[in-house]
Amino acid sequence: MNPTENQSNEIEKRVSTERLNNIIAGADFLISKLKDFLRMGLYNIENQKEEISQVCRRLIDFQAQGLATMTSKLAELDFNSDNWKYKITSIITKIYLICNGIKTINQQPTNWQYELLTLAGVTTPQQQIFNNQPVTDLWFVLACQHGQTNEISYKKTWFIGKKSNRIAFFIQYFKDSKYQETIFIPGTYVNADFYFYPGIHSMRVLYKNKDITQDFFSPKAYSGINKVIKIYKKALTDNPFMDNIPLIITDVFIVCKNGKYALADMDKNIIYLINNKLKTAKILSATGNNFFSCFVNLKDFEVEIISIWANNSYYFITDENY
Repeated sequence: MNPTENQSNEIEKRVSTERLNNIIAGADFLISKLKDFLRMGLYNIENQKEEISQVCRRLIDFQAQGLATMTSKLAELDFNSDNWKYKITSIITKIYLICNGIKTINQQPTNWQYELLTLAGVTTPQQQIFNNQPVTDLWFVLACQHGQTNEISYKKTWFIGKKSNRIAFFIQYFKDSKYQETIFIPGTYVNADFYFYPGIHSMRVLYKNKDITQDFFSPKAYSGINKVIKIYKKALTDNPFMDNIPLIITDVFIVCKNGKYALADMDKNIIYLINNKLKTAKILSATGNNFFSCFVNLKDFEVEIISIWANNSYYFITDENY
């Protein structure tokens, strides 16, 4: 069996030939629509929300929900922001590269096949995930984030491993946001077997053998904004389709520069915050003007603070209360 046949077999484990052909047709359709948008000019995309919505509905018909979700971000852009040009070109470039990758998916390495199918919206059966080798570790529960996609609520719980130093997340979906099962509590530690989904720098996991423990450890943190930017660039070089790069930064404090809040390090290097005013106010009330450590998500060279260590205490930042 030649490598291409081998790779085709790997694809067939995740998606039927009929659906794959639909997704490839959807990728072709989306590339043609992107070219239409570009011919009209980037700024005119602001006036194409109904057309974008129609494109998204068509992509769902092609069974390419992931491509539809990415495309919908074009209609959510704030064209009054200073960096709208960067964001719109970033979205369009990402979609274009993914679509071309999907069109040549049989020629891609196995890990990229998984990545591209996931980006297109193809899910991997849980049993396939549990067939992978688990990462057994002591995990610190870093934070929980809540959100909604396509009217379905979700909770994303973040972890970092003691031995592996891997950052992972477990995601739960709920039809009713009022009824969310609490499995992991931020600030606690669990021994567990984590089964990572396949892909490039994959962080999503399923778990088995969860056991809450009194054991603890101090997670590894990176010092210096420039170091963090280097890690961010390296991750995007390995996988340019990653939306966020999570990590822990230490020895930082909050400053206000040009009317915007930012994280600064000891050398006065800064990176701007994307936290809303309420969350930023809560972080400032917990840290004052002092140095602290924080778990963050980096996106588009900006940073969202999710949880902090300050004054010998751990705080998980929410919209309501700590």
